[in-house]
Amino acid sequence: MADIKIRKSVGKNGKNAIDDVLKIQELLNKHKSAGGYAALKLDMDCGKKTIAAITAFQSKVVGLGRPDSRVDPGGRTLAALNQSPGSVTPSDNGGGGGDKSGGGGGGGSKKKDKSGDKSGGGETKAELMKRLKGAMAKVAEANEAIGRRESFVLDVDYLEAILSDSRKRYKTDLERVRAAIKAGDEKRRAQYCGEVARTADSMKKCMEVVERSGKPLDGITVDKSIAASFRALSEKLKDDKSARAIEWLNKAEKVMEGKFTLIVIAAKAWRAANTAAIIALKAKRKMYEISVEDALERLKKLNAA
Repeated sequence: MADIKIRKSVGKNGKNAIDDVLKIQELLNKHKSAGGYAALKLDMDCGKKTIAAITAFQSKVVGLGRPDSRVDPGGRTLAALNQSPGSVTPSDNGGGGGDKSGGGGGGGSKKKDKSGDKSGGGETKAELMKRLKGAMAKVAEANEAIGRRESFVLDVDYLEAILSDSRKRYKTDLERVRAAIKAGDEKRRAQYCGEVARTADSMKKCMEVVERSGKPLDGITVDKSIAASFRALSEKLKDDKSARAIEWLNKAEKVMEGKFTLIVIAAKAWRAANTAAIIALKAKRKMYEISVEDALERLKKLNAA
């Protein structure tokens, strides 16, 4: 099999062209046992792990006394990487510093640049690289959109939990207020009106969740009016000493129940819409991931040819 060539340097302070980085990552993975490093992800990114692997390979396998953490075209590190795993010994490569090759790298015939060669699918290397970068960008966009949608769904879960708790408490509190009014117990009446006010605070938190999402629930603009209504109800019931207080309370309760019902219906529709969008986005992401894998496979075959 022909030796793998790179056009420009890879590693610390290298040019790090993504097709060259991919080649070096593949070669480094073949020598990971001898170099004592973990297998690298073939992500075409010359980050800390790739540079550390180059350093380890130069030190432990090539035998460089002063590793420069870079693979140069025609250098000793690339020559060693092209050898079979386990067949490289430090004595084969000398113990000096840096990666530049010795005096034998001068003349030699130049190999044809394969950037214009075509893969089995009829794409040139340049076209494959373009497709690869585009597909990877689309995968990143899909991940961001999925994360945003999943955050919306969590917000709806939180909203519904608050709604359920507030609904139960306000029904219990209003029943207690109603009983206190009938019994003429002003102390308990004031106490339970305070509970209604606390329910208003819970509803305010609920509305803040909706505001944080930046969207109305399925077209229904939900503001803090329901929390304000609870506050108004609490104050009204504390101050109104007339016989019509219970009648007013009954009417207010129906209005509040209607508002609760609207929000619950909207929240369910919102969750369904976001869940469907997540499924569609994941399917689209999978399509782009397949394109990434296909482009990488075709690039490997071109590089090995």
